[in-house]
Order: sequence, then C-alpha cells, then structure tokens
Amino acid sequence: MIIKSISLKNFKSFGNNKQTVSFNTTTGDLILLSGQNGAGKCLSPDTEVDIQIDDEKTKEKLLNFLKNRNLPF
Repeated sequence: MIIKSISLKNFKSFGNNKQTVSFNTTTGDLILLSGQNGAGKCLSPDTEVDIQIDDEKTKEKLLNFLKNRNLPF
C-alpha cells in the first residue's frame, strides 16, 4: 500500500484547520516517525480513522484483512 497523503482535523492540537502531509510516492523513500514516549506517535483505541482508497481491489483486500483480524469498524 502506498500512502499518498495524511490529513488531520480536530485531532489533539491540530484544531479545526485541516493539516495535510503529502509524501513523494515516486522515490519509495522510507518514512520513520520518532519521538519521546507520550509524544503522540500512536492512536488510542477509540480513535476513528477514515481511509480513502481509490483502487477497489486494494480496498477490498484491506477490508478483508481487517475483518479477519476481528477488529471493530
């Protein structure tokens, strides 16, 4: 799966303004998130995530993977 961008709004300190981080998908660079404990690298169990997947085949594979892991969504 290639993540093209991530947008956040009304999450923690991001406020009501939509913030978008775009990634260069042509170079295949590795992205590392680092920070101190408690800095916000992880999501809490009650965080809702909205994912837009344009390719229907990839979308179906992801949904099947999540269903097989017995995760609520």
